[in-house]
Parts: sequence; C-alpha cells; structure tokens
Amino acid sequence: MGNVNSLPNKCEELEALVRSDEAYLVSLYLLTESWLTDGIPDSAVSIPGYTLVRADRAVELCGKTKGGGLAVLVSNKWCHPGHITVKNKTCTRDVELLVVGIRPYYLPREFSNVVAIVVYIPPRADPTSACDVIQEAVARIQSAHSEALIIISGDFNHVERLCPPW
Repeated sequence: MGNVNSLPNKCEELEALVRSDEAYLVSLYLLTESWLTDGIPDSAVSIPGYTLVRADRAVELCGKTKGGGLAVLVSNKWCHPGHITVKNKTCTRDVELLVVGIRPYYLPREFSNVVAIVVYIPPRADPTSACDVIQEAVARIQSAHSEALIIISGDFNHVERLCPPW
C-alpha cells in the first residue's frame, strides 16, 4: 500500500524497483492519492507485467480538484487480467473508495476470491459519513462473497478510531 502523491511522477521509480528489487516483486499494489485524471492515459502510469485498475477523482462528485484518486496494480503472474473486476467505485466529499474483485491463479481452498478495498479519506472529511460509506461497501461485499479474503487498506487520516474494526 502506498500514498504516492502523483502516480505519474513515481512510475519510472516503481517500475525500476519491481524489476530490480525482490522486496518489490509483490502481487498487489494498493495506491491512494494517485492524482490521476481523465487527461492521463493508462499508458503513462502502466507498469509492465501489472494490470492497472484506477478510480480517478470525479471533481463533480467530490467537489475537489487537487489530490485524490485511487489505483490498484495487480501482477499478471498472480492473476490473469480477465479475472479482475471492479465491484464498486465511490467518490464523495468525505471518502473515495475502490473495490476490486480478484481471482488469482491459486488460492487456498478456504477463500473463493480476493477483494481489495482501497480507501482515501481527505483530512477535512466528516468521519461519520466516511465510515458509513466504508461500512456499507464492506457489508455488501461480505454478503455477496462470504468466503472471500477481504483486504482493506488506504489513507484514513484522522478517522481510524471512529471506524469499526472489520
């Protein structure tokens, strides 16, 4: 997980680390504050061998023009790109949320699939509203995919203690 504060500026560095450093050879990157917009093509932020799933900040929904945006990079060695689905994208004044369903090549029998939930809560967000949105998304995923491994990660800023432990 990383708060990258402008993914386009970090792509070359991340690509070099993925190629050269075993510590960065992971299956899944969950990224907050990607600063991606409609004007930035996938090709500008893609990393060879990874599938990019992005949720750009929608200014008309969030009311903010700077920062934000979420992205998930999934290793093609871990999961076929055709087995990655976006379950939910939410962008409000109080929270940005990206829910991605992933069916890796191999999973222990106990899990049906993996669901990655990436969250960005801005510093001036209403914590109660943000937690309500997250809790509703988690409950929906738990109901639909009761045997899934659910990973929740992100930038929660000042609301860690207010959200219930999932």
